Amino acid sequence: MEFSSSRRGADRFRQDRGPFFASNGYAKELKPDIITFAKGAGGIGIPVAGVLMRKELDVLESWEHSTTSGANPLALVALEATVKYIRDHEILENVAIVSKILRDGLTELSAFFPRVSNVKGIGLMLAFDLPSAADVARFIAISRENGVIVRGSRYGFGNTVKVRPPLTTTESDVHDILTSLRTSLQQLESE
Repeated sequence: MEFSSSRRGADRFRQDRGPFFASNGYAKELKPDIITFAKGAGGIGIPVAGVLMRKELDVLESWEHSTTSGANPLALVALEATVKYIRDHEILENVAIVSKILRDGLTELSAFFPRVSNVKGIGLMLAFDLPSAADVARFIAISRENGVIVRGSRYGFGNTVKVRPPLTTTESDVHDILTSLRTSLQQLESE
């Protein structure tokens, strides 16, 4: 099975990079008053979080609220460096391109393997369903043997397989992931 590259839509995605927040992308109609962010905002290893809000909601004086680690200079530098890296290396543009290829490949797998259904997700947070949690557990083990780390849903009790490669994943990486997933599904089917 050869996976299509989906390059025909890639040029459109190059001009329309992926959104930094959902309210700038697929949920544009959403006009949030407040956005919170954390986790990878400081790169890997530097904890940082933030709050963005509409200016008219910023009504407290600086002494009226506090944070445990607020305005930590190291965290702020890490946040700035992370945002700069995302911008300078066109990470969001990359996500728009490779996520389409990955999603199309997962959809092709679902057409080929009867156990695979309900391909879903946005960006590089994609998933598909298998018939049972036992199938998911076995598939995760087989996939790991084939060089791909995937996760199950609901802490191992769900029937969804999460495919979430890093934002820096290349087209070549996606094709390798899809090939390994295909091999893993073939092994699962043969058991």
